[in-house]
Amino acid sequence: MKAILCLFTVFLGMAAGCVRLSDSVSKAARGAELVEALSRAGDRNTAYCELLQLHLHRRGVRLDADTCAPVTAVLEAPQPQGPPITMVFSDPGYEVERGPARRGAVGPFRLFETDGSIVPIFANSNMVLNESELFTYSPEAGIAVGHDIGYSDGDAFGPKHSGVEVLHIVPTAPRQVSALTVILGPPVFGFDDNCLGGFWSWRYDDVDADGWPEIHIGPRLDTSGNIAPQATFRWSRQEGRYVGPAGSPEQGFLVYDTTDCDEVQRIHRRFAAYWRSRQATREGHRISECTHSTIPLDAIEPIPDWRRFDAASRSLSWGNDLASSRRFAECPTSLHTDAWHTSTATVSKTTCSRGYP
Repeated sequence: MKAILCLFTVFLGMAAGCVRLSDSVSKAARGAELVEALSRAGDRNTAYCELLQLHLHRRGVRLDADTCAPVTAVLEAPQPQGPPITMVFSDPGYEVERGPARRGAVGPFRLFETDGSIVPIFANSNMVLNESELFTYSPEAGIAVGHDIGYSDGDAFGPKHSGVEVLHIVPTAPRQVSALTVILGPPVFGFDDNCLGGFWSWRYDDVDADGWPEIHIGPRLDTSGNIAPQATFRWSRQEGRYVGPAGSPEQGFLVYDTTDCDEVQRIHRRFAAYWRSRQATREGHRISECTHSTIPLDAIEPIPDWRRFDAASRSLSWGNDLASSRRFAECPTSLHTDAWHTSTATVSKTTCSRGYP
């Protein structure tokens, strides 16, 4: 009876609460139109911007506002049940770094359901870059993203710092859940060690041609990104995830499935603790994730509230004075953190891209 009354008052335009419901329905209808428009190359830029402005968050997770940017790729991710999820990649305005063997869509992306609702992305990792890559993981052409994420623990310039690299294989679905989470090779210790790059990498390959590619992990062999597989994980239809060896710190990898932040930190710390006294035994070709360039000082505008690092005293303070040396201690935990060494003539810029938790 209440529903009938609500619909009746919407028709008459007399109930504020029902009007809000009507507005929601209208936004969903418009969202569906816009998602359909994404398939048309001439309309996708405008459709994407309007979708972001609709702010449809069905799953109760309010996301930060996105800035409209040109669309670089639109992909449909089929679902075992129900309509596909639409993946939209956009231009970040700079060249995105890729690993030597990586291919396919790159850069920031958003996921949309058919009514325009935005799907919260696993761990807020809405970037495909460096050693991350998306691939077809099922015979039905389902799409998964292999997120290669660096997790840092402690002050990067302190003696207790450690960082681990973790591979998350996440099927593109309305509910983002990792189908495989594994620590990927020995950890790094400190800022300089971190910037030399990790030791291991990952690959996918459908060896048995059943439509479900296997995931291989192991030490990197060369600058081309080839690896020496130490463990292989295969899709289990029964469990709906990748299965394989559990690993251990001694083996250089470790699978875990908890999402509790405190427990994840404990796992990472135990793994790093094993390797701290064994750093000389770490194996794998390292590819630096820090790039260096020199740019004119007048090309940089002072930015308020930059965190300043004094190289002599190794102390951090806040400021926006470009005439002094500055460096971000949190470089390993940020997506793009800039380390500045300034003089009166030039700024040498170091950028570390280690992913983010």
